[in-house]
Amino acid sequence: MRTKRHFLRKKEVKAFRQRLASSLSERAARILDGQVEVLETETFSLLIVNGDRTFVIMGDDIFPFLGHLVKDDLGMKRVAVDRGAIPYVTNGADVMRPGIVRSDPAVVVDDLVLIVDDTHGKPLAVGRSLHLADELAGGQGKGVGVLHYVGDPIWEFSEA
Repeated sequence: MRTKRHFLRKKEVKAFRQRLASSLSERAARILDGQVEVLETETFSLLIVNGDRTFVIMGDDIFPFLGHLVKDDLGMKRVAVDRGAIPYVTNGADVMRPGIVRSDPAVVVDDLVLIVDDTHGKPLAVGRSLHLADELAGGQGKGVGVLHYVGDPIWEFSEA
């Protein structure tokens, strides 16, 4: 896979901070303090802050890299799934509503959420909510569209 790596200008970093503050939180935006690089591939880009892969850019979406979320969850809203859903989520399937045990009460449609296992709270994936919090658990159909999961090409690339 061909890659291109370069440092961002202050003006570009400022634009990313604003995007992160509006889509995630001020806490996430503050992570961009330091030396910020972009590692571009054909399908995604990684924002690297002080040598740590921190955010993923895919098309118009920017979201936290799961490896970083293991160390710091950035205060992301959470959706917990039961044990039966874990193998599906870690294989890249969207999260179905029957597998959702609970969610942060502040989740709204189109929010970025951290998908965790119910027992240990370990991060499994990052996704985008398709429903309000009170509609996520139970019911039929998809609850969260998965963007990045443990073992996906982004995750594997990070270990190269």
